[in-house]
Order: sequence, then C-alpha cells, then structure tokens
Amino acid sequence: MISAELRSVTLNPRNKMETKTLIISGTKLSRQMPGMDLKKSAETNMVCQMLSELRAEVQAIRTGVDSRIESVAKTVMEAFQGFGILDPDEDTWTDKQVRARYHVSRKTLYNYRMSGKLPYTQTGEGTNCTIRYRKADIMELFATRNA
Repeated sequence: MISAELRSVTLNPRNKMETKTLIISGTKLSRQMPGMDLKKSAETNMVCQMLSELRAEVQAIRTGVDSRIESVAKTVMEAFQGFGILDPDEDTWTDKQVRARYHVSRKTLYNYRMSGKLPYTQTGEGTNCTIRYRKADIMELFATRNA
C-alpha cells in the first residue's frame, strides 16, 4: 500500500531554514528550505494527491492481475482433471486397476518397476503388500510407450 504523510516540520532559528520530512510508503524524505509557514504547502498537497491516484491505479492493476491468475489457474486445473491427471478422488491406482485399464500383465508392470521406468509405492511386505502407482506416472509411461 502506498501512503504519504507530512511527518514533521522543524524550524532552525539560527539559519531560518525549515526541514520538512515526508514519509512515502515507509521511505523518509527530508528537505531543507527557507522558512515558510508550518502548514502543508500546495506542493506537498499535490504530491499527496498524486500518490493517492497512483495507489488507486496500482490497486486496480493488482486486482486485474489477481483475477487473471485465478482464471488461468482454474482453466489449467479443469484441463488436467479432464485428462484424468488431477483427480482428487483418485490420485493413485493399484496394480489390478493399471492391468485392467492398459491390458498389461503383472510381469510387465514388475519389469517396469524393477527397471525404474515406473515409480511406485509399496505398503506391506511379501504377498500381503499393496503396490500403488501415481496416475500421472502411469499415463506418462504408456503415452511414451505408445508414441
């Protein structure tokens, strides 16, 4: 947020110089000038007005950019869900689901796992284990295999 305020005005009686301190968005600007009355000058009022207008323009731009980013993100998410890549209800498949969908044998999936072509997670050991594959990894493997 951009803000501007005239923070302090000090008058040095020796040299009759006045120091004005203007704070703009946390940045301190000081300026010495010949003594004037202690009210805000027309110049300071104009700077404050310009900063207010600039703040409004920046806010309008920020709002427009934020809404555009949200729109693009929503479109991308919908596209990924349409291809089945991002489905919050079904992120992983079991060995059986992959074999049924892509018509491959258990041995083929085993060979893909052992060669490192297909990442997987395994819960349990031996014959009681469950092997799961990320949906995106399966789709990528079979897309490159069929290409």
